[in-house]
Amino acid sequence: MRSLHFLLVITVGFLASLAVSAAPDSGTPPVNAVQNNRYDSRSLRDGGAAAAHTGEDNEERATIRYGKDLVSDKAATKELLKRLVDSNVPVDIVKEQFLNMPSSMKSFQQLFNHPNWKALDKYVQMVWQKQNHGKTLVYAKIGTKDYSKEKTQEELLKWLVQEKSVKTVGDDLGVWGLARNDPIAHQNRRAFAMYEKWFAVVPTIKTNPEKYSNFGSGYHTKKETEEVLTNWAMSGDPIKKVLQTFKLTGKSASQMAKHENFPALLMYVKLYLDLKPFRDARARRPIS
Repeated sequence: MRSLHFLLVITVGFLASLAVSAAPDSGTPPVNAVQNNRYDSRSLRDGGAAAAHTGEDNEERATIRYGKDLVSDKAATKELLKRLVDSNVPVDIVKEQFLNMPSSMKSFQQLFNHPNWKALDKYVQMVWQKQNHGKTLVYAKIGTKDYSKEKTQEELLKWLVQEKSVKTVGDDLGVWGLARNDPIAHQNRRAFAMYEKWFAVVPTIKTNPEKYSNFGSGYHTKKETEEVLTNWAMSGDPIKKVLQTFKLTGKSASQMAKHENFPALLMYVKLYLDLKPFRDARARRPIS
């Protein structure tokens, strides 16, 4: 693998070419630095395959190739994005010439499905943070409310047990109407990706009725689990508390979906919603 220094030399040369191309036209069309150097950019995760939305727990990064040689690793990409932000390189230039996402690619679905989407999203957020003096965007914005990652997970779990379609959730999150370089829409793609992953996984989940959940004293049957969760739901135990009990707090969408307690979590969320009228009626009951 080439060194980080070599990558930065390429970047400096590219930025210089931008400055040259911005000068008055001398009659000769400017040469595209990316085409001239014949390197392309990709998002590679989990050590290799250039496929969209894999290696979820890895940091967003683009890898850059010079011919057949890979020159960018995780550290190099961080430095690359930082240097591009510091040099005020427009998002479109980074999108098209560093991340190999053509100008014709504008719809959210096209962008979201591209293997370099996470790198583009990371760059957009870095630019936004610079323009807003380091302010950090909330995890998601649903309607008029700002949501933390924890609250976003809870909302998506409710939608999941209500069997909301991916299209409907995309509408609710505003991702289908993605405005050009809109940081809020970019922000909501994380929530959308989380829901899309869960929605695809749920039909494939296989459970063991004799070992349906594992918490407290150990494994519980499906019937035992339902009895316990019904009592919790009638008492109004927060979803956050149940996540902690099931040892699901802080896990990614993929990790949660693979966890043995995920089916029990979905059971609880459904019971929590179904028993809300009971809790409301009990709350209105006068104290004797």
